[in-house]
Formats: sequence, structure tokens, C-alpha cells
Amino acid sequence: MAWIESHQSLGQHPKTIRLADLLKVHVPEAVGLLHFFWWWALDYAPNGLVAAADKPVVARACLWHRKPDDLWSALVAAGFVEDLGPEMLKIHDWMDYAGRLIEQRAANAARMKAKRAAHVQRTSGTRTGATVPDPTGPNRTGPDLPPTGPPNDETARAANGPVRGTFTCCVLADVSSGREHSDRCPSLVQA
Repeated sequence: MAWIESHQSLGQHPKTIRLADLLKVHVPEAVGLLHFFWWWALDYAPNGLVAAADKPVVARACLWHRKPDDLWSALVAAGFVEDLGPEMLKIHDWMDYAGRLIEQRAANAARMKAKRAAHVQRTSGTRTGATVPDPTGPNRTGPDLPPTGPPNDETARAANGPVRGTFTCCVLADVSSGREHSDRCPSLVQA
């Protein structure tokens, strides 16, 4: 989880008070807007540079419900953001406050990349073939057998007992092959 340094003096800092006055909000709301802005920058502007085209996106990420340009002009006028021209803005002293986190993220990414690469090298030679059979392919461990199914002629049926569905009235008729059942079941019809 990302974090950013937040000093207790931020609420009384002249820049914060100026920002609150320019935005016509209370100081706690100005502090909240700054934190939302900085949290957004951790993920989407880690170098501290914000494209002018992203002004509405950042205003929305800060939960600012008025005109985005009002927020940005106040951030610039208060000194939290530097205007680098029509296309780019820079968060003032960004690397001084978020630089350690950005460097730590980069070091962690490099460390994990090296660790994954070492793991792949160590295991890549050990698995030469599949370790489990392919259930979708043919079984090559034994001979192919013809499919088994219900008997087709009457002598085979008699030898193997009743075949389900031979009689159409009920299960009891199937179990008894119709014997003893035919006397009591008027609906018995042999298929």
C-alpha cells in the first residue's frame, strides 16, 4: 500500500491557508484535496509531472466538484504546482517528499524481476515433458476395446436379466420382466 509523508504543519502552512482561501473551502478540506492529489500522483504521475489534459481527471480524483480549472489555478497560485507551459504542470518539490517511495518501488520491481528470472532459470531444465497424461488424447497404455452397450438380441437379454425400458408401464415391470406384474397392471404394454 502506498503512503506519502504528511507533516502536522501542513494544516497551518501559509500555502495551505492560501489554497483554502482561493478555493473558498475550510483548511481541513484543502488538506484533504492535497492528499487526494498526492495519492493520485503516486500512481499516475510518479515523476511529479502532470499533463494539462489530465486536469479534469485529477480534479475528479481529488473529489473536487467545481470547475477543474478553479482547482488548478488555486494549486498554482498557492505554490503547490508549477506551471511549465500550456501542456505540462509539475508538483512542487515532489521528489523531495515522494522520491524515496518512488525509488523504493523501482528497487522492489528490479529485485522481483531478478528473482523471477532466477526462478525460471533454475526450474526451466527440470521439466522436460508433461507430468500428467493428456485426458483429451487417446490412451496409449492399453489396447483399444470396442464400446460396450446393451445386448441387441432376445437371448442376450434373457441371459443378462431385464433391460431398463423394455416395458413401458413402470419400474416394477422392468424389474420383474413383466412376470407377476402383468396380472395386476392393466396398462402393461410390451415394447
